[in-house]
Amino acid sequence: TERGATIINPPWFCLESKVLMAAARLPSVQTRIRERDPEAVQVLHRFLAETRLLADGFVDLEELERDRAFWLTKSAGWDGHNWSWGARSLEVGVQTSEAEWARNLRSRMALPHPMVAQHFIKSRVFRVPYLDLDGGVKMMEDARSRLTPFFIRQPDGSVEMAGSMITLRRDSYRIHGASDAAEGAVVFVDEEV
Repeated sequence: TERGATIINPPWFCLESKVLMAAARLPSVQTRIRERDPEAVQVLHRFLAETRLLADGFVDLEELERDRAFWLTKSAGWDGHNWSWGARSLEVGVQTSEAEWARNLRSRMALPHPMVAQHFIKSRVFRVPYLDLDGGVKMMEDARSRLTPFFIRQPDGSVEMAGSMITLRRDSYRIHGASDAAEGAVVFVDEEV
């Protein structure tokens, strides 16, 4: 822009990360990926949660209904309001009845903005110390985790990892920066064997 600001988040839903995660499972996209790197599709399948766009032709509703314990749904990108961040749109299949889950799937498919179904991956659980508001050390038991890596694209097109943050929250599948969550920087180091 004129004042030097750079827009980091994409203003188009097709470039939001969850939509890209869904696209990584499309046969035509996988063909293009394999052309660039024959092993890349297997790496993506290993590290990305299976993600499906909730739209006609992209998802088998009967499968999602039958296997609801293994799926969740959420907003795939900016919806025009604040529903797409902070786990506001998250619905976890295992936390709903069969009838609620079926209604959830159909109502989300009818929304004007993109929604995804994502294969539920149970996160690692930690026992972690944290500082409370008074500066005292407390222990958070059975804290579920979410790792958020940050990447920077360099002017030459290369990408570098700029760091990671871990968010920990107890008794919730909604792992985000809530007031009852603990967050911290994560540093990866190469260990000498």
